[in-house]
Amino acid sequence: MLKKCLFFFLLAATFVVAGCGQPDLKLVKAEFAESVKGLNDYVAAEKTTFKSGETINVYVQIQGFQSNPDDDKFTSWPMETIKVRDNKGKLIFTQKVFSDMKTYDEKQTEFALPFQVTLTGEKGPYRIEGIVEDGITGERLTFELGLILE
Repeated sequence: MLKKCLFFFLLAATFVVAGCGQPDLKLVKAEFAESVKGLNDYVAAEKTTFKSGETINVYVQIQGFQSNPDDDKFTSWPMETIKVRDNKGKLIFTQKVFSDMKTYDEKQTEFALPFQVTLTGEKGPYRIEGIVEDGITGERLTFELGLILE
């Protein structure tokens, strides 16, 4: 039974490409975290079970965003939306986490897109769905994480 539960909660990633050509977006990591400071700077969580009302940190790292030259800077546009569903598939809430265009001194194609979720509700399994989009190319990538609320 434990193996079945662990399998259910393993990361499932699905890639969805909008437009033509070879997909560039690549999911590097999507996992629960104890804390997140930035790109490759986080502490992974050992658990997938959380208490009702507990803040849940999720670390997401994506490669392959377009980075366009803009005078002496570079512009990237990472966007991320999360959806949380209960064990019956009912949508609990949706939140747009990242949506602003970013400007950097150097080309930036890899981003950490962490977010926090606080769930209150019935005990049982829940699913976090992440939708990441490159605002420049329109390419999309989705991922899922499962958790149990106790």
